[in-house]
Amino acid sequence: MTEPVDPSGSAPQLEPSIDTIRLAIRRGKAMAAGLVILVGLTAIVLYRTDLGEQALNHLIQHLDPVSLLAAGGLISLAFYFMALRWRALLPKPHHPPATGLTAMICTGLLINYTVPGPVGELGAAWCAHRRYKIPLPDALASGITARLIGLGTAALLATVAWLTGGLMLDQELAQLIQIPASILKQMSIAMGIMAVLALIFVLRPRWWGNIGSACFAPFSRLTNHHTLIVGIQKFIHDLSDSVEAVRTRGVIPIGWAGFWALCGHATVIAGIWVAAVGLGASPSLAGIVFTYASATAMAIALFAFPGSQLGWDVLFGGLLMLTAELGDVTFSHDPQAYLASVEGTAAAIVLLVRVQQLAFMLLGAVVVGWFVEKELHTEPGTPQKNRL
Repeated sequence: MTEPVDPSGSAPQLEPSIDTIRLAIRRGKAMAAGLVILVGLTAIVLYRTDLGEQALNHLIQHLDPVSLLAAGGLISLAFYFMALRWRALLPKPHHPPATGLTAMICTGLLINYTVPGPVGELGAAWCAHRRYKIPLPDALASGITARLIGLGTAALLATVAWLTGGLMLDQELAQLIQIPASILKQMSIAMGIMAVLALIFVLRPRWWGNIGSACFAPFSRLTNHHTLIVGIQKFIHDLSDSVEAVRTRGVIPIGWAGFWALCGHATVIAGIWVAAVGLGASPSLAGIVFTYASATAMAIALFAFPGSQLGWDVLFGGLLMLTAELGDVTFSHDPQAYLASVEGTAAAIVLLVRVQQLAFMLLGAVVVGWFVEKELHTEPGTPQKNRL
């Protein structure tokens, strides 16, 4: 995003080079491999402790492969709904197949493993542009807006989970690690604020462009950081222009995007619940909704850092342990055994989600590699609507 939108409502122009895409593929594969090794080493270290050994034994006793496969399938549906969310925001007459856009999203996931910021959306938009002849500015603006709607609806779900009154900390675990009960209220308030801000951003993006420029304007006089501050101002301005280009298409596409976002969140929540049951737990639905939605919404804080996936795993696993009631109540008399049951179940769910994402990231590598090698040099033609 380097140029302002034109009067027709298109988003900023930005076309990555072949070398940039290939470099992103290589770095994404390397980052994913490094993450797998790091997770493996961490697991080995943890499970060599007494608590880790008890957690592993608990998993072996309660593991149900059929439930985990079903859970993985449900979680995987989220990518399809993400594609529908994105497609709802594309300008007419572009209406590519959702399966094809799902593959593009997997490509964006690959790139996000190595490049900071919303570059994954650029990679996905580039693939959609090459395959379905959607103008790159339109594909990129729709993808970024879809991401904002996904984050806003996740924050809304977290707030609703708290407001229903069924959410509470695991008392046994909270006492063991001394977590104050007020933490849930504080997080819920933060999620509510985030949901409102995301809605305002989508509906009134120009406000944010003006506010952002005004906030950073005083710092632009700092000689040592002038280039950085001007770059941040330009990014905020260009982002608001991109979202404005989508907003002008009307509220109905945004409403459909919100609906598909909620469907995607629902499939992941259902998958996590099935996985927890398959691991022998009696989980709290409110806790799972709050955990998943909060972790997804707070991912925006980690979004700017490549390799932040491990930090998300820690956040997601920690919230699962605190709110989802994963502990085996038969061990309530033995705090260490109880903690082991919670830890083992939460770790298995986190690993399931991470493995699923890595699998789809691999699909993204295959898709983008195919584009680079087979279709990059073809001339634009008639939009393709019915094939991947």
